[in-house]
Amino acid sequence: MIAHELPVITLLFALLISARASDDSLPKVSPEEAAKHLLSWAKPKYPPLAQSMHLQGIVEVEITITESGTVASPKAISGSPILMVAALDSIMAWRYTPFLIDGKPAAVRTTLKIPFALDESTDEAKLKQEAETNNKYFAAEDLCRKQIEKRDLRSAESNCGRVVALSAELHPARKLERVIAYRLLGNALFLQKKFTPALENYQKELELSEQMGKPDGDDLAAAQHHVANGLWATGRRGEADALYSKSEATYRRAHEHIDSEFLKNEYTKNLKSILMDHAALLRDMGDATNAAVLEKQASALVIKPGLRPD
Repeated sequence: MIAHELPVITLLFALLISARASDDSLPKVSPEEAAKHLLSWAKPKYPPLAQSMHLQGIVEVEITITESGTVASPKAISGSPILMVAALDSIMAWRYTPFLIDGKPAAVRTTLKIPFALDESTDEAKLKQEAETNNKYFAAEDLCRKQIEKRDLRSAESNCGRVVALSAELHPARKLERVIAYRLLGNALFLQKKFTPALENYQKELELSEQMGKPDGDDLAAAQHHVANGLWATGRRGEADALYSKSEATYRRAHEHIDSEFLKNEYTKNLKSILMDHAALLRDMGDATNAAVLEKQASALVIKPGLRPD
């Protein structure tokens, strides 16, 4: 049995922006001075995913203002990757009156702070505080993942516990981050064969996944799988059997309701893993006939190599 980590979540929070680095040799002007030259700007569109996650904060971006007043070479400095996309898309439409150096138009560098608030009455101080909490959470989560991957499990247990604590400081609507936090701590414990506390964290992961109200969601399927692993490891084989079946059904529904070929392939990988774990449990319970049925289903699943996110 292996506690599997769903790659979709990693993709969500590992989003990177492709942008050329700004030229450090250019003169730098203050944000206040740049604002005096601003001719037109476009308010960034709030990403629907960020809205559903109740994600707020400030994206800080360094830009080059060209000799003609257009924006070039935007580089995100800080902020949520989900919000960065919208911020950079918006900034590229901004226009400035050219800066003059020795009487001639010249390119300069500056930094911008782009706020994202679900309630426009939210002040910058609150957004800054929320952004700092976000940054602490995501930094701790990234460290926790890396330690698990390196099998530095004692350190991972400590840092993943910190991820759980930091997730509690996020807005109550941020259930997805809490799901991930409990999942990661469960994995760190499970891989050390600390099965009882691992199961407790997986059960919290499942409870939060159910509260998200997505009966065909991949997070729910993953949580069901994790709890089933924990139940089996703690000797509760009958309960594990039932939950493996639920996880299989949830992944099949998730597969049917997603258009992305990449995600379909990822769901297929996870379904195959669940079927094999379930088959191993059935053999452990003496049910070789049904175990063989699940193994046959798993071997029939086609996983496409080399697919990239859509």
